[in-house]
Amino acid sequence: MLALGVMTRNAAGQIAPCWNHLRRAVPDDVPIVFLDEGSVDGTFVEMAECRVEARADVVRLMRPVADRATAAALVRRQAKCDYVIMLALTDRLRPQALAPFCTWLAQHRPNGAVLAGGWWSLLAPTAPLAARSPSPDQVQPGRARLRALCADPRRLVLDRQVAPALDPFATPGPAWAAWADLVDTTTELMYYPEPVVLRPFPEPSAAPALRAAADRLAQSPAAQRMASFALMAGWLGDALALSPARAALDVADSAQDLWAGMPRDMRLAAADLPGPMGALCAAFLNGEPLSLLSLMATARQEQLVTLLQAHQNTLRDDVDLALPGPDYLRALYARVKLQ
Repeated sequence: MLALGVMTRNAAGQIAPCWNHLRRAVPDDVPIVFLDEGSVDGTFVEMAECRVEARADVVRLMRPVADRATAAALVRRQAKCDYVIMLALTDRLRPQALAPFCTWLAQHRPNGAVLAGGWWSLLAPTAPLAARSPSPDQVQPGRARLRALCADPRRLVLDRQVAPALDPFATPGPAWAAWADLVDTTTELMYYPEPVVLRPFPEPSAAPALRAAADRLAQSPAAQRMASFALMAGWLGDALALSPARAALDVADSAQDLWAGMPRDMRLAAADLPGPMGALCAAFLNGEPLSLLSLMATARQEQLVTLLQAHQNTLRDDVDLALPGPDYLRALYARVKLQ
């Protein structure tokens, strides 16, 4: 039904952490296929030391594959399955998430599934952008609702196909186009409400997304500009919510360019949109965009500090449980003193 594909190339240092995670997180009935694209370092030695081939199939290629679709086709043929999730060596699976997803796939057999998004890091093991997500009982929420979700094509699991590995924060323009095309053309697309794959927590500048929106808006027919911007506003809000404080000046310049290129007759409507992008447009109307961007950057920094403090508290609790308590230490001191 479902297989996992992992592509490697001269990545000896990443094999052990990836494999130690997968062998614990993947049920025995889910095939794992490693595709090596002609590694010449110690990748195969590391695989042998980790005993990867005792559980997974390792396909050794002489050269890199042409594209992601070709890689997925190789995994599908090797594992004899319909659905493939292609993983990077830095991706992780949400604990106990894969088996329920396989059951769901077997029950519904959709042409495509949109997975709820999620990330992992030392600060935030899972942090999905859930503000615009459908409710858990909406397995078929409609294409307009799906199109408005965080436009990450890597979240799509397709029957006998694979979506391109485009990062919506690093390459927003191509990712948005691929996302919209796949959502519109996949005949039966369903929504799975739980994160399954967790990718490294991104800290992207929102500037590339704002520049991509400006380009897309300039190319849209005049009659469709507001509808196009309303769709992009959610995607831009995702980028603004994740943008680090260090990128604030670059973000401010890109936001100014987007605002300057926006037709005057749609600025009021843009300011009424929900979310961070609507608030930013309203701030431009009021002449206070820098103040709002500063507040966003500060809120982002405070969120990271709060997460770090929470994990420090958890670590402290774990250390307290592992170490002897004060009563034990007092009793030990008394015994040593008597001796």
